Amino acid sequence: PIIFLSKLKVLDLIEKEFKKIILPKAVYNELTKDKNYNQNIEYIKKCKELFDIRKVHNLKKYDFELHKGENEAIVLAINENCSKIFLDDYKARQIAKIHNLKVTGTIGILVRLLKKGYFDYDKFEKHFQELISYDFRIDIKTYNYILSYAKNIYKNLINKQ
Repeated sequence: PIIFLSKLKVLDLIEKEFKKIILPKAVYNELTKDKNYNQNIEYIKKCKELFDIRKVHNLKKYDFELHKGENEAIVLAINENCSKIFLDDYKARQIAKIHNLKVTGTIGILVRLLKKGYFDYDKFEKHFQELISYDFRIDIKTYNYILSYAKNIYKNLINKQ
């Protein structure tokens, strides 16, 4: 999720909501040195205060056969007794749940930011459509459900005011 959230330029909002995110050092290095994310490097570095960057221990004890970033994030969450973890990958999410970690992904974070009033429905929809343009994978039924769900959340927020 950090990659997508950085592309959407909402890490500053994440900081307001979550204070600190524990991040494996290897993941931070990947985010700030990999040419694939080059357009976001300066933004990610600017938001460095959001991250509590840590070295991951016991990697050999846990090999979940995932991408390095997801594997290290889960191991770090287990080692640090974290209650929550941010993951989008389906297999990684299932493994995290087996280890009693509460999982939320990019969309869940955006919905939370909408619920907390950090942006309106139009901005949510714009971010959601941007996600798709960044190759965020989601089926059309889920896509439509999330837009409908977000619209209802926003209507309820407006009605409470």
